[in-house]
Amino acid sequence: MQAEGHPRMAKLFFGVTHDHELFYADELKKLEPLMPALSVHIAVTEPVASWQESNGAVVDGLMKHFENLKIAPDTDICGSPGMAENGIADKIFKKTL
Repeated sequence: MQAEGHPRMAKLFFGVTHDHELFYADELKKLEPLMPALSVHIAVTEPVASWQESNGAVVDGLMKHFENLKIAPDTDICGSPGMAENGIADKIFKKTL
């Protein structure tokens, strides 16, 4: 995206249960100022008291973020087999569109 100056907006939602499970979070956040079309959203379901980002399930963040969309965006879902097999993207966009 950065090398090509890709103008299409991209949103990355990254969620874990505990903050110690995060990896590359700082690196992902550092990409935002370098790529204006990118926004990174990190959520921790059970954060420590000092956690400054979103808390709760990443799916809840997705639903809130997309609740006013008129059409479903292109999505790529990565996660546990249960999340992917459950058709989580379909559930999010059917509830919000």
